[in-house]
Amino acid sequence: KEYFGNTFRGFFSDEPAFRNNAKNAFATDTGKPFSHYPWHNKLLPMLKKDLGENARSLLAGLWYDIGTDSDRVRYAYMDLISKEYSHNFCGQLGTWCREHGIEYIGHVIEDNNTHAKTTHGTAHFFRAMAHQDMSGIDIVLHQLIPGLTECASAGSVCYEHMENDFFHYALGKLGSSLAHMDARKKGRAMCEIFGAFGWAEGTKYMKYLADHMLVRGINYYVPHAFSPKPNDLDCPPNFYQSGENALFKYFGSIMDYMQRACHLLSDGIHIPMAALLYDSEAHWIGRDRLPLEKCGKVLFENLLDYDILPADVLDFIDDCGCLNGEYYPCLIVPYYDGMPESILRKILTVKLPVVIAVKPGMTVAEELRSRFPVVEVSGLAAFIREKFGADVTADYDGIFLRHYHYLRGGVHTYMFSSEDVHNTIDTRVRLAAFSGGEYILYDAMENKAWRGFSEDGSIALELPPYHSLFVLFGDISAEGLEVLEQAQYEERVLAPEFTISVAEEKTGVFTHYKTTDKLFNITGRRELPHFSGNIRYEFALEVDKTGSYVLDLGCLNEAAEVFVNGTSVGRKLIPPYTFEVSALKEGKNDLCVLVSNHSGYRERDGFSQYLNFEASGMMGPVILKRKV
Repeated sequence: KEYFGNTFRGFFSDEPAFRNNAKNAFATDTGKPFSHYPWHNKLLPMLKKDLGENARSLLAGLWYDIGTDSDRVRYAYMDLISKEYSHNFCGQLGTWCREHGIEYIGHVIEDNNTHAKTTHGTAHFFRAMAHQDMSGIDIVLHQLIPGLTECASAGSVCYEHMENDFFHYALGKLGSSLAHMDARKKGRAMCEIFGAFGWAEGTKYMKYLADHMLVRGINYYVPHAFSPKPNDLDCPPNFYQSGENALFKYFGSIMDYMQRACHLLSDGIHIPMAALLYDSEAHWIGRDRLPLEKCGKVLFENLLDYDILPADVLDFIDDCGCLNGEYYPCLIVPYYDGMPESILRKILTVKLPVVIAVKPGMTVAEELRSRFPVVEVSGLAAFIREKFGADVTADYDGIFLRHYHYLRGGVHTYMFSSEDVHNTIDTRVRLAAFSGGEYILYDAMENKAWRGFSEDGSIALELPPYHSLFVLFGDISAEGLEVLEQAQYEERVLAPEFTISVAEEKTGVFTHYKTTDKLFNITGRRELPHFSGNIRYEFALEVDKTGSYVLDLGCLNEAAEVFVNGTSVGRKLIPPYTFEVSALKEGKNDLCVLVSNHSGYRERDGFSQYLNFEASGMMGPVILKRKV
């Protein structure tokens, strides 16, 4: 016990749930005949308090349509069991841990909105997590695949496909919103990340997943999975893989990046533009509804950030529109038929401007329609901007620019990231909290910062695929930082003779493969399609003078280290694969590019079949740029 609270920090519960109805477990809502629901004999007397003495006969409404009584019994039943779960499972564990000087964290299963169901869910995300010391979620099993934002993707899970809108616009926000609204969480939102994607998940993929969660407000992580078991088949990728994972030497760079980014996004206050009402009750009742993730999608794609709040906390929003120190300009209610009277009362009395969001053709209850504006979801972003303004605007007109605004100790921090894996986002942004002057631009991946100055309040951003940038201003000094300038270069395309050697990571022994002046996919069908490891490219380069040079390796997959005359000049895990090579000497130089690919080419595991296998090695063109 002497280690409790110091060496031993606490307990983690992984995916607890009601676990009823094993068949079709992720899809079962109320109103489905032959479904199984959790039960205990003490529930009936408790239900009678809400439903009356005929509560037993009304239970049929859990499975069948018995008119308006179906709405009543489904709401009363789910409301009750979700509170009982919160008290008797999460509540008991959390209380015991805190009494013993430790913390209790973890996550439930959220997949495809199962957080609002029984079966593999807990009926209510926020109640299920209420007594933990951090908020928590996970991202596993191909729930996010770079480049597939706009289409449903397959995955190795029983529900067969991913509802992309949920995973992109609800999951991360559920985690961070709970951390923002609940004082017990101290602003800490945890995500279990990286595991169960397959050996084809490399460090570039990991950077995408990390940015996805960071820009949605997740600031604590449990990297998953580390295993000492040789070639462990459970939830790959195993990062070390008994010394056989060629990308393991780059994994630490991902951890360093995440640590720096989490530091910037902790111990402060999130600045949103709206609160979205959590819609668990809509799932329970099973009537026509507008899913909250549809609202989140429209908001996020139009640079309007938000939190998700359950009806349970609406009464605690103060006269200034604040909850636990966080200010919400408005409450957006994704509408659904059969809204319970208790939820309706909370909406009518909440101390925030209310906007009712609907699908085309929905009929809104008179009590709400007469009091609040009703806006179709397609016009929601324009309405919010007109009525409440915008924290961020940009001349970029795409849908893949993401941002997160955080305030700590008088310092405004804006994180910007790109979820476009094919194109660079080149834009100017304007920030409501910044009217112009000095700011800091920080690349947390490279750990480099520059001083910027804006006359008109606009800030230029260039975000290649897989990139993020932080903009900081306020009570912070940029003194001593270099001024960010756009350098001019003269370019020369290189076409040397490359000596190519390959080595599996477990042996480290390079063998000659080819000598050629043509670059190609090393895992192509007529090359080494099952090769995983390190590919070494050696070539000579002559320059007629010393100076400031940049080596651009062009298309490459997936991580690279460059050596000039035997000395490393840096590593890159994400594009563009450009390296400062000012160490070039006049005359002949020996260059070596060491490229590492992921283990999926060798393992061909079942998890990896859902991922894209990109070309391996260096494909070029290789360009030398000299600063002029």
